[in-house]
Amino acid sequence: MNSTNRKNVIPEKAVPVEDFDWSVLGDGTVVIKKYLGENAKVVIPAEIDGKRVTVIGEKAFYKCGFLAAVNIPDSVTEIGEWAFYECERLTSINLPENVTEIGRGAFLSCTSLTTIKLPAGLTEIRENVFHRCKSLTSAAIPEGVTAIGESAFMFCRALPSIIIPDSVTVIGDYAFCDCESLTSITVSGSVTEIGEAAFAGCTTLSSISVPDSVTKIGKEAFADCWSLTSMNIPDGVTEIGDEMFTDCWSLASITIPDSVTKIGKDAFSWCQSLTSITIPDGVTEIGENAFINCQSLTSITLPYSLNITESALLEEISRKSQGCSFIAGFSLPY
Repeated sequence: MNSTNRKNVIPEKAVPVEDFDWSVLGDGTVVIKKYLGENAKVVIPAEIDGKRVTVIGEKAFYKCGFLAAVNIPDSVTEIGEWAFYECERLTSINLPENVTEIGRGAFLSCTSLTTIKLPAGLTEIRENVFHRCKSLTSAAIPEGVTAIGESAFMFCRALPSIIIPDSVTVIGDYAFCDCESLTSITVSGSVTEIGEAAFAGCTTLSSISVPDSVTKIGKEAFADCWSLTSMNIPDGVTEIGDEMFTDCWSLASITIPDSVTKIGKDAFSWCQSLTSITIPDGVTEIGENAFINCQSLTSITLPYSLNITESALLEEISRKSQGCSFIAGFSLPY
């Protein structure tokens, strides 16, 4: 059967058992280890040989490029790692409410998948689960999920908005990196950590409210957020990491809390709309090129904690920011 004809085979009921490599688990239920057929639409049986199908195994539909739709029975509770990796024509899949675990990379590079309804029993969105699902426009994260893993939604370039529920405490590294259509995001008041480059490259994101519960924000977290206009960093964050706001061209207002003690290198580089900034008491270190090419920046208010004279400061800023001659002056508290 050639690749064109097989995509038109749409079964009305579960495909034959012979189309699956399967085995019996220790609890007497069945794991689907590999799909051997060529149907474009697959209805997975709820039972095989009188035993309930409970697991879609690791790489079960790995690189099934012909696959367009999958119906998973309610008996399934687990979807393994890379289960549907690079199923590039997959547009539709149902996830039963009984599913409590989805392995890392399960839907990585399912580039035609447009919507997904995550089951209520899910407690974690693991690494790379929807990475490079570039057509995904809707993904509702259920209450009960506590962590969004590394690169979970990276390169979901059609995703316009996301609501992070109150149960989530950690947003992992690169979680929403390069989600170019993401204009709105609601972060719950339970999140304590935002990972490295978590929202980097969200070029249309104009605003984000980071709750007071957040105490750690990774480096490059908001880098290349070209449309971001303002930002309040929560009191409790102690470090503005390297390149955290680099290339945030529209950033005109930033509030740095008293809890911050360090501003990393290139932290505000190329923030071309930033006109002034107040660095709070407690900051003892400002990294290399922290304000390089902030072409509208005319004043910086600095704290006692830097323990530096005005002449020394001018020399230091010039050295670290490669001659920020556009800065008109500094306000020192002494």
